Amino acid sequence: MYYELTYLLNPQLDDKDQKAEVKAIQETLTGAGGELVRETPLDGLTLGYPIDKTRRGLLGAQVFTIKDAGKIGSALVPPVAAA
Repeated sequence: MYYELTYLLNPQLDDKDQKAEVKAIQETLTGAGGELVRETPLDGLTLGYPIDKTRRGLLGAQVFTIKDAGKIGSALVPPVAAA
C-alpha cells in the first residue's frame, strides 16, 4: 500500500536548510521501515490564512510504502508528556 506525507516548510529557509529538513523527513520515514517511492519537489504556495504571520509556504510530499503503518505515527509525532 502506498502512503503520502505532505508537509509545509517555512519559505524563509535557505536552500541548505530546506534540503536538511527534507532529508530529516526522509530519514524519519526510512528509519521507521518505510521505502521512499517518489518525492514531490518543494513548490511555493500562498496560504489561505497566515501561520506565524506568514502567508507563504513551501509545499512538498513524499510517497512511500511501509509494512507496519503504525510505526509512522509514532516516528513523526513525539509522545506528549503527562501533565
